[in-house]
Amino acid sequence: MSSITGTGKSGNRWSAITYRIALAVFTRSPAAYDALKSYGVLQLPSLSAIKQFTSANYQPAGTNFQHLQEARKSYTAYIEERVEQGLQKPMHTGVVIFDEVKVVMKVHWNNADNG
Repeated sequence: MSSITGTGKSGNRWSAITYRIALAVFTRSPAAYDALKSYGVLQLPSLSAIKQFTSANYQPAGTNFQHLQEARKSYTAYIEERVEQGLQKPMHTGVVIFDEVKVVMKVHWNNADNG
């Protein structure tokens, strides 16, 4: 079995990157996904494989406060480490980044009543 590069044959394991690309294409246009797959333009996982991937990596909607608390502790330790090294203290500016594929994927599957 190939681990990263799939040949599209039964039994291949697709990488997480391949699944994310497939989800990005599928959520933009299911018809385009079907065309790319059926004409062999791109080797893509089946829709059932994508559904299995999304259900295995399901994250409930909403804020994960435990993760945010752990990230804050990690950032506080990072600040202390920089100060101990004689470097300037960070300015505490933060950025929130959303993974569009995860957001769109959840909306799409929920709208399609697929869980």
